[in-house]
Amino acid sequence: LGGPAGGGYAPAVPATVQDPLLHAVLSAAAEGTGAMRGWLFRRSGPQMWVVAGYGPGASARVGAGGPWQFGWAGSVVVSGHPLALMPGPNDPRFSGDLVADADHRPRSLLCFPCRYEGAAVGALQLQDKAHGVAFDIDDVELVTLLAEVAAAALVDAAASVTAQSPTPEELGVDLAALAAADPAHYRTLATLVNEVLGQA
Repeated sequence: LGGPAGGGYAPAVPATVQDPLLHAVLSAAAEGTGAMRGWLFRRSGPQMWVVAGYGPGASARVGAGGPWQFGWAGSVVVSGHPLALMPGPNDPRFSGDLVADADHRPRSLLCFPCRYEGAAVGALQLQDKAHGVAFDIDDVELVTLLAEVAAAALVDAAASVTAQSPTPEELGVDLAALAAADPAHYRTLATLVNEVLGQA
């Protein structure tokens, strides 16, 4: 398994069935922000793979792969900076995007790199906040936290449990801590994820 310098911790063979832990973290991000659809991506060397999907039709893209530097997910992995915007329909970042739909362009988009030990091991992308509005600062703050959890989950799913990657139980404790820090905003999300983690 390669470290950050080798382009991530993921195996070369993509998964076509969603890992419950990855889906739980993605679901928490989507439901917490009001996004209609979302995806979690994992980088493996020169490739980017879709490893989890949330919302109508999203799971059909799980297992899709392509060059890591293209699309919205690739752009945030390259730059290391998140994006929160209402993209134009002809934005060049739709080109090569693994989840782009020619028949639908999102009204709003939020995409974060998932960083583990200083390296971007993937990305978390959300689309179409409810009621056609833009993602706001509260959404950015939430996904900032969950992108870190997602990064650890990506490493955990790819490399099994090691001393450097947390167990599902430890991830549940982290999310519960977020709920305690801001009960009104995070407690429901932490409960949701802990329930799913318990079934993983």
